[in-house]
Amino acid sequence: MKHLKLFEEFKDKVTYEMTGSPKPFFATKADFVSAMEGWGYLHTTLNKNTDMLIAADEDLGTLKWEKAEKYGIPIYTYRDAYNKKEKLYTRIIRNKKIVNLNKNQAY
Repeated sequence: MKHLKLFEEFKDKVTYEMTGSPKPFFATKADFVSAMEGWGYLHTTLNKNTDMLIAADEDLGTLKWEKAEKYGIPIYTYRDAYNKKEKLYTRIIRNKKIVNLNKNQAY
């Protein structure tokens, strides 16, 4: 029941966490969050249900990076995430719906 509630809350949102500075592409992380919100992205904390980690190029090996790798969460640079936002959104939302459909069929 808890999973279904979380799915309903985020079913049309791509969740992400950030690490490192978004410069030179955005002045601040808040600017990046604002730019992504209109495309269906939601900034959250990093956990096993987070859809992606967005990182600065030089942030290789941070604790968030290691945690994302542990959970199998894809990692993108600020530039790639913003430039590919439409394609990533479509792919991630489609995968969420397939996973949820498979879970519902298993019951």
